[in-house]
Amino acid sequence: MFTRSELVKELKGLKRGRGVLSDDIDRLVGPALRHVCGTGPVVPTELLREQVSRVLRREAAHLPNDQRYAVLAALALMPNMPPDEQRFLGRRMKWMLQHHRTGYSERTAARSCDAGLIRIADRLLPENDPGRNNRFTGGAWHTVRLISSVRLDRDPPELHERRLIAADKDGLDKITTSFTVPQNTAEAAAPDVRIRIGDTGDFTVMKQATPGHYQADIPLPHPLDRGETWEYDATFVPSPDAKLLPHYYLSPLRPCGEFLLEVRFRPDRTPRKVWRLDGVPTSAAPKAGSDDDLLPPDPSGRVETRFEHLAIGLSYGVRWSHA
Repeated sequence: MFTRSELVKELKGLKRGRGVLSDDIDRLVGPALRHVCGTGPVVPTELLREQVSRVLRREAAHLPNDQRYAVLAALALMPNMPPDEQRFLGRRMKWMLQHHRTGYSERTAARSCDAGLIRIADRLLPENDPGRNNRFTGGAWHTVRLISSVRLDRDPPELHERRLIAADKDGLDKITTSFTVPQNTAEAAAPDVRIRIGDTGDFTVMKQATPGHYQADIPLPHPLDRGETWEYDATFVPSPDAKLLPHYYLSPLRPCGEFLLEVRFRPDRTPRKVWRLDGVPTSAAPKAGSDDDLLPPDPSGRVETRFEHLAIGLSYGVRWSHA
C-alpha cells in the first residue's frame, strides 16, 4: 500500500516541465499515482495522460478556488491557457495570477498549490484515513452535493435531503446516513427518528448510535467503483416528543463539496432574526452569529443559503431567535 508522502511526492514531481503535457509523462507518473488513477504499470502514453488528467481535474474540483487554480495551472490542466504559456511552471503560474485576479504573490500561489496537492492525495488514498472504520466517520465515500430542506411549517417538522455521493473505493455497496436530535436528559425515553428513502415506501425507525445521534444503513442499487456517483432522496421525521432547538446545521463527518440549505418557517411563527453559520466550531454554533451574518426570511417565511468545500469538524447552517 502506498503512503500519503509517496503520492504527494509524485504529484509535486508532475509540476515539472510541461506538467501533464510532458513528453516523458511515463517517467513522471510513478507507481502511487498510477495506482490511484487506476492505470497499470504498462499503458500507452496518451491513455496514461488522459486518465491522470481526468482524475486530477475531478479531484481539483473539490478544492477551494485559490488551491484549485494553483493546482490546475501548475499541472498544465487549466483550460484556455495559450500553448506558449504552458511550457514552463513559472509561466503557467504567472498566467494564472494575471487572469484570475487572486491578488496572491507567486510564492503564495506555490504554497496554495502544494496544499491543494496534499488535499488531493488525502482524497485519493481514503484507505490511509485512520478514521475510515469509525462507526461515525467511516465509509469510503464522500458527498459531492447536499440539498437540504427543513420544513418547520409542517407538523411534525420534516427534513428532506437530496444527496449526491461519490465512492472512494471500488465495490462500495452501502452507505450510512445520520441525523442528530439534541437529547433532553429529563426524558424517560429518547425520541424516535424515522427515515424514508425516495418518495414512496414506508418510514423505518433509525437506530440510535449514541443519545441523540441516529444512523441508518442505505444499500446501493449496485456496487459503485471509485469515482462513481449515486444520488438519492431521504426524508427524516422526528417523533413529536423530540426536543428541537432553534438551529439547523451540518457538521460533516466526511468531505462535502457543496451544501444548499432551505428552511421554511410557519408564516405565523417567523423568527425575528436568522443568522447564517459559515464554518463555526460546533460547540459555539448555538450562540454564533453577528449582525453581519443576518439572513432575513422572505415574506413566506423562507430562508436559503449555500456553502462550498465544507471543512470536517466545523458547522454550517442557520440558527434563529423569536425573542
